[in-house]
Amino acid sequence: MQDNRLHTLPSSVGGLQSLHILALCLVQRQELKVIAAEYRQHTVRSNRLSQVAAWPFFVGAGMLIWRGDWAGLYALVPGTLLSFTVAGFNAWVLLIEINR
Repeated sequence: MQDNRLHTLPSSVGGLQSLHILALCLVQRQELKVIAAEYRQHTVRSNRLSQVAAWPFFVGAGMLIWRGDWAGLYALVPGTLLSFTVAGFNAWVLLIEINR
């Protein structure tokens, strides 16, 4: 039996990341419809930051498929760090809003 772990990992990461980016865009579009105009600029910046943090996973999965070796895993590290940074930033903003 052939070892196909190298092909199943990028397919699952790429597929899940595609669904994640699609869901992220749909939720952010709905959010922009209901938010007041004065807060829209901050929301757009926050949305862009969230999307930038999501793309390295998609790029890493593409590299895994395209190159055929494990080099694409190196793109997952910045994606993880960016995701934690965005989560920390969002948690900080939420903390400030709660304390206000």
